[in-house]
Amino acid sequence: MRLALKCLGAVNQKMGFMRKDLSRAASGGVMRYVVLALISWATIVLPAGAADYRVGVAPDWVVPIKPAADLPPPEKVVNGEWALLSDVQTRVETAGKTTYHHFAGKALDSRGVQQVADISFVFDPSSEKLVIHAINIVRDGQLIDKLRSARISVLQRETELEYRIYDGSKTVHVVLDDVRIGDIVEYAYSRSGLNPAFKNQVAGGSGMQWSVPVAHTFARLLVPATRNITVTTRNSSIQPQLTEAKGYRDYRWEQRNVAPIKIDDQTPGHYDPYAAAHWTEFPDWKAVVDWGAPLYQPPPQAGPALALAIDRIRQVAASPAERVQAVLQLVQRDIRYLGIEVGQGSYVPNSPDVVFQRRFGDCKDKALLMVSMLRALGVTADVALANTRRGRLIESLPPSPLVFNHALVRVNVNGAKYWLDPTRSPQSGDLAHLVQADYGPALVLASGQTALISMTPKLSAQMRTDVHSVFDATAGVDQPVRYTIRTTHRAEVAERLRSSIAANGQAETQSDYLNFYAKRYPGIKVAAPLKVEDDPVSNELVTTESYAISGFFGAEKDGRRLAYVRSAEIRSRLRQPETLIRTAPLRVDFPDWIREVTEVKLDSDWKVTPSSGKVKDPAFEFQHTTEGGGARATYVLTDHYRALAGEVPPDAVRNYAANLETADDMVGLTLRYKPKGGVAGTASRWDGKYWTLATGCLLAVWALMLGACRLSRPEHRQANKSLVMVFMSVCAILLLAARNLPNGWIVQMSCVAIACIGSWLLILVAESAPETHFLHGIGKADVLAERKAAERTLIKGMTKLPSTFMWIGMTLGLLHMVS
Repeated sequence: MRLALKCLGAVNQKMGFMRKDLSRAASGGVMRYVVLALISWATIVLPAGAADYRVGVAPDWVVPIKPAADLPPPEKVVNGEWALLSDVQTRVETAGKTTYHHFAGKALDSRGVQQVADISFVFDPSSEKLVIHAINIVRDGQLIDKLRSARISVLQRETELEYRIYDGSKTVHVVLDDVRIGDIVEYAYSRSGLNPAFKNQVAGGSGMQWSVPVAHTFARLLVPATRNITVTTRNSSIQPQLTEAKGYRDYRWEQRNVAPIKIDDQTPGHYDPYAAAHWTEFPDWKAVVDWGAPLYQPPPQAGPALALAIDRIRQVAASPAERVQAVLQLVQRDIRYLGIEVGQGSYVPNSPDVVFQRRFGDCKDKALLMVSMLRALGVTADVALANTRRGRLIESLPPSPLVFNHALVRVNVNGAKYWLDPTRSPQSGDLAHLVQADYGPALVLASGQTALISMTPKLSAQMRTDVHSVFDATAGVDQPVRYTIRTTHRAEVAERLRSSIAANGQAETQSDYLNFYAKRYPGIKVAAPLKVEDDPVSNELVTTESYAISGFFGAEKDGRRLAYVRSAEIRSRLRQPETLIRTAPLRVDFPDWIREVTEVKLDSDWKVTPSSGKVKDPAFEFQHTTEGGGARATYVLTDHYRALAGEVPPDAVRNYAANLETADDMVGLTLRYKPKGGVAGTASRWDGKYWTLATGCLLAVWALMLGACRLSRPEHRQANKSLVMVFMSVCAILLLAARNLPNGWIVQMSCVAIACIGSWLLILVAESAPETHFLHGIGKADVLAERKAAERTLIKGMTKLPSTFMWIGMTLGLLHMVS
C-alpha cells in the first residue's frame, strides 16, 4: 500500500508504561510458548541492585509435580518438542510474594534437541530474588542432574532498547551438553519480591492454554486468609479447587492433555481466546484510581526552569485551547522519548522538574509533565492509563494496574474532552484538527472516576484522504505517458507522513513512492521532484508526484496492445484476507476513508463503456463510476472506500472477501489498442469510421430492398421480402465479423456492395420465376399444400431464416459490446 510506505519511519513512541513483553520469560523451544504466556501473567518488574541468583531447594510449600514420561505425543507437536509439564505456583506472603516455575519438555527429533537444550528466563535483580532449584535430563527413566555442569550465564539484555526503554532486567541463559533425541529436559526456579510501587497490593495470573499442546498443567495460588483477593477464570469453565489450611486459602487449577489454540492471522489486538486464571487485590477500578492518582499528582510548585517555560506560554497563548496546543507541542518536540524503568520507575513517573531539566522521559514522565504545566495554566487535565496493544480486552480483565502499558493525557477545554498523547511525533494544528489518541478504553486517574472510559473519537470528513491521478496519453500510444498524482492527506495520515518526511527526507520518500509504482509500471521514471505543501493549522499535507511511464501500452499475443489503469490506493484496501475459514475475527484498518479520482486522457475516443456500481458490507462501503469519452477523449474513474468497522466476525469473513472481490472487479480500466495492419501506428479502434459508414450503407440498402419488395407483384412480395431478409442478415453478420480482421473496412464495404447487387438479383430471379416455382409457396398456404413434402420443408425452413440470422447478428453484437 502506497500510503503505508509513506508512513515508514513515523513510529510513535507509545510504549513504556509497565511494558514487559512476553519474550521476557522465554524458555527453550516449544516450552518458550508456555513460559512466555505464564510469566507474562506472574512477572513483576523490580529495581536493579541485588545479587544475580543462587542455587537452592524448592520452597517447602510447593506441591511436587512429576512430569509424565511415558505419554505418546499428540499429532500437533511443532518444532520437535513435546511439552510435558507446565507447573506454576504462587504464594502471597504477608509482605511480597514468591512464584515457583517448573517445566518439562521432550525432544522428539533433532529440532527438539535444539529447543530443549537452550533455556532462558528473565528476572530483575534489584529486589527480586532468583533461586534455581533444578536442571535435569531424564533419559530412559534415569535422572541426570545437570545443574552443576550446565553453563549458566547471566546477561544484561535490554530487550526494550528498540523502544528506548532501559529496565535493568537480566536474562539467565542455560546451555546444556549431551542432550539426545528422546531426552526429557526438566528445570525449576522461583522468583520472589514485589515492586514497592504497589504498596504490597498484589495482582497476577497464570495461563492455562497456549498455541502448543501440553500434557499436564498445574496452576496454584496460596493466599493468606486475611487478604481479600478476587480470583477469576477467563475463557474456561474450569473452576479452581479451593481448600483452606494453616491460615492460607489454596486455589488449584489442574488439566491434562490441554489442546492448543491456533490463532488466525490478522486478528485484532483485543482477541485472546486462551484460558487463564486471574487474581487481584484491587476490588474495582476505583481502587486502581486510588492507587495511581497519588503517583501522578503534580507538585504544588514548579521549579524555576519549568516555571519560566509555563510563564512564557501564558504570555503568548491566551485561550485554554491555545495553551493546550503550546504545551503539547513543547512536550512532544523538546522532551525526547527515553524510559529508565528500573524498580519503581516501571510504574512511578519522575518529577516534572527532573524530566524538564534532563529533556527526556517515558510516557509516564511526559504525561505528568504535561498535566503539571496545563494545571498551572488553568486548564483541567488528568493522566489516563490505557493499553496500546490489547485495546478493549482490558474490559474483560479484573481491575489491576498490570493491564495497562501506556499513559496519556485527557484535557477538558470549554466542556469538550480531548485525548492527547505526548509521546507522539510533534503534532501541529489547533485542537479542532488535532488527531486524538484512540486506544479503546482508558482509566482516568482523577477524583470520582470509578470505571473505564471509551476514548473513541468521532469520525468526520477531516479524516478522509483524497487522491487525484492523471494518466495523460494524448501524445500517442508510442510515447511515454505523463502520470501525476496529487494526494491530500488529513488527520493521522498527514501527521504520520509529516513525521516520516521529517525523519527520512523528501528524496527518500520520493524513492519509496517510485518503487511502489514500479511494481505495476516497470518503465516509470521521475519526471519532476516530489512537491510537498503543508498546512499544519488545518492538519493537511498535500503531495504532488510527477512521473513518465514508457511502454505503458504493452503487447498481447494476437497483436493487440493493452494498457492497465489502476487506482492504486483504493485497490490496496480491497486485498483479499489471507485466511478465509477462521475461528478468530479479522482485523480491518479503522478508521480508513479514501476517495480516489483517476483521469485517463487519450488521443481520441476509445469507446469506453460508462459504468457504475456500489458494494455495501457491514465492514466497509464502496462506490465506483467510470464516465467520460466523446470529443474530449477523457475518462474519469471515481472510487470511494470507507471502513465501517475495525473487525469482521469469523462467520462473515467469506462474505466480506466476496464483497471485496466484487469491489475490486470494478476498480481500474483496461484499454485495448489494435495498431493498423497489426503493427504500431495510428490507432484504428476497430476501424471505427469505416464501421459507421458501412453500417449506414447497409441499413440504407436494406431499406431500399424492402421498398423494392413492396413494389413487386403481390404474389411475389412475400417471397422477395424473405429472400432480402436472409441475404441482409448474412451481410450484417459478416460486417460484424470483419471488424476483427486486418483492413476489415475493405471487407465491410464489400459486404455492402454484395448486399446491394445480390438483393437486386434475388428480386429479379423471383420476379421472373414462373408461377409454378416453389418459392411462390412462401406465405401462401394453398400453394404450399400442393407442393411435395421436401419442398414444403425447404420453404418452411426459409421462412425461419430471417429471424434465425437476426438472432445470430444480435448475439454477435452483444458479444462485441461486452468485449
